[in-house]
Amino acid sequence: MPVHPYRLAGEPVEIKAAENGEDLREFRAWWTAHANAGTLIGFDTETTGLAWTDRIRLAQFADANTAYVIPVELGWPFREAAIEALAALPNLVAPNLAFDALKVDNELGIRLEDLYPRAQGSRVAAHLLDSRHDYEGGAGLSLKPLSAWYVDPAAPDTQNDLTKVFNGLGLTKENGWARIELSHHVYELYAGLDALLVARLLPKLLERYRAEGLPGAAALRTPPRPGVRQAPAHRNADRPRVHRGPGRPARPGEGAVLRRGRALRRRLGEQPRPGGRRPARDGREADGEDRQRRPVGRQGGPAADGRP
Repeated sequence: MPVHPYRLAGEPVEIKAAENGEDLREFRAWWTAHANAGTLIGFDTETTGLAWTDRIRLAQFADANTAYVIPVELGWPFREAAIEALAALPNLVAPNLAFDALKVDNELGIRLEDLYPRAQGSRVAAHLLDSRHDYEGGAGLSLKPLSAWYVDPAAPDTQNDLTKVFNGLGLTKENGWARIELSHHVYELYAGLDALLVARLLPKLLERYRAEGLPGAAALRTPPRPGVRQAPAHRNADRPRVHRGPGRPARPGEGAVLRRGRALRRRLGEQPRPGGRRPARDGREADGEDRQRRPVGRQGGPAADGRP
């Protein structure tokens, strides 16, 4: 398995990129141990663009020291590995949870209602602390400025650095995400780094909540559930049904997100694409300096600027 070493906050970290069944078995053993322990796991996806119609290429998972990059674009064994991990891990954090949760629902079959109670978004947690962007004098809301503020001042700007790689390959910011090779070492490195950074970021944000005595810090924490949840039975080959575990108090804003997800699925379900798959909606909120939500577009339309 290719391993990309790096350093965050002066500490060595590793990004591992799965390539075969043996690598996936190692990944399964890793997340199983963390699921048993209730460890906070950073989760992120890399897609072919920023439109809802764009597909997932990579899914990455990380604790504070090790990341695994799973190339779901390569087919079922890799998709299944990501599905199993997402179905079982009880304590997840993502930098763009609203987008990633809906993409995972649409493509991997992990229902929004099942994933969201086990996941948190670093952007929401940061916004409740300070709603200002970095250029407005705050710590920022996207992963790069937040990581530079709370995790490591030298945290890489993965979006801008990858854009430079695209340019060197004769690609652009618009088509590079879809055309760069899955096994490109910089692509794998930065995909894993995003998961590592968000896994380190959320505890820092929660420390800030506690230090300032802010209400809602307890609501932002996801209580770990002991024991590994088995991968659920499949409704079909691509969409497994994941059963929601025991109830817990809703976090701020959770009900609105769930209602929005259900409404979105109902609307998309009324507009089937050829081939039977539901269409997706443009409008991912990018994880850059100041991202804008795009209007609904057609399959194959231009992707939004920025990067998840």
